[in-house]
Parts: sequence; structure tokens; C-alpha cells
Amino acid sequence: MTDSEDSKRKARDSAIAKVKALLAKTVENGATEAEAIAAAQKAAELMAKYDLSTSEFDIRESEVSQQDRPLDPVMRPHAIRVAIEIAQLTGARFWSDGPGAAARVGTFFGITHEVEIAGYLLDICEGAMRREVAAYSRQTALFVKRKRERMAYSFLEGMASRLSSRLREMARARRSTGTSLVVVRDEIIEQAIKDENWKFSDGRIGLRDTDLNSFIKGQVAGDGVSIVPGMRGTAPSEKLR
Repeated sequence: MTDSEDSKRKARDSAIAKVKALLAKTVENGATEAEAIAAAQKAAELMAKYDLSTSEFDIRESEVSQQDRPLDPVMRPHAIRVAIEIAQLTGARFWSDGPGAAARVGTFFGITHEVEIAGYLLDICEGAMRREVAAYSRQTALFVKRKRERMAYSFLEGMASRLSSRLREMARARRSTGTSLVVVRDEIIEQAIKDENWKFSDGRIGLRDTDLNSFIKGQVAGDGVSIVPGMRGTAPSEKLR
């Protein structure tokens, strides 16, 4: 191994260690929400910079894992909608334990670090949706209960719609610069699913009656959520790979 190759290997190994440390900065481990989001974003930057997820050798050596997430009955339809698009972006798979309206648990499955990134992105989106709908609900407090519930649901649906659209744009940009290594990754995931003989639903949920004004306000809120560095309603300059 030449000095140059050794230097590159050490830099790559150092980046891998840093990504692992960053992904360990979670709210559960004592970090603030802002610190956890910043750590996830920095991890995504390092992964892109060092091409950590697009080396065929690394992909073939990578482990697959799953992340089971309880679905909040209030957030469920909106979280599922966003999770489906996050899975498309990160290369993971997403399914629920039953038809959308009856689902209790959602699952990300795939290459371990991609599953972790998918989980972080959903945490960011769910957290933003909870905060924004709470603020919106304070503005609609004088309406009757049934009207308030419809407005809150519509706001969340609009926000989930916009977040999903942005994630879809990012995934499209990612696919346009993809390589045959994506095929390798997909083969590994599909074989692992086949080996487990899993049967599952993608968790899609039907539409409900929508309050258009609340839906539009939700879309505006969804446009303001920072998903990854450089992404604010447009294709990112640095994408998750």
C-alpha cells in the first residue's frame, strides 16, 4: 500500500468513526433536539464527502437491519406518507404492520447506516409537524371541536404533502447521479427480505375531507423545514447517497 493509499484509508476510517459518533448523538442519549439534528446533518455530509455508502465492497460487507417505530394514532397517516418518500430517498424500505388506518408499527429496513439516516429524517419531519400543528391549533382554538380536528388534520396533510414532494425531488436528483452500486444495494435488501419471508403493507392511507385553507398553510410550513444541508424547498447541493 502506497503512502497516498494509506492516507486515504486512514481518512476514510476516521470519517466512519466520526459518522458513528455523530449518529450516537440522540435525544435518548442526552443530546438536545437541535444537537441531534445538527449531528445527523453532519453525518450525512461526511457520508457524501467520503462516499461511504457507494463503495461496492462496503455495500457487500454491510449489515442489514430494521428499525421498528410505534405510530402515533394522530400522526400516523402523515408520518407514513413522509416515511414512504424517505425510504425512496435513502434506499431503505418502509412498511407497516397492517393496512394504513390500522397500522400500529412502521418499519425501515435496509443497509444499517441508511436505515439510521431514514430514522433521523423521519424524526426531524415528525418533530416539525408536531410543533407546527400545535402552533396552528392555538390559532384555531375558538372553533368547535369537529372543525378544529378537521383543520388540524388538513394542516398536517398539507405539511406532509409538501415534505413528501421535497423528498421526492431529492430522490429524483439522487437517482439521476446514481450508479450500478444502487442495484447491488437493492439486491442485498431484497434478498434479506426474501430470506425472512416477510409479508407487509406499504402503509398507504386513503384521503379524508380536507379544509383547503389549512392544507395550504400546512404546505407553507412544510416548505420551511430544514431536511438536509442545502435543502430548503429545492434540490440539495449535497445529497444523501
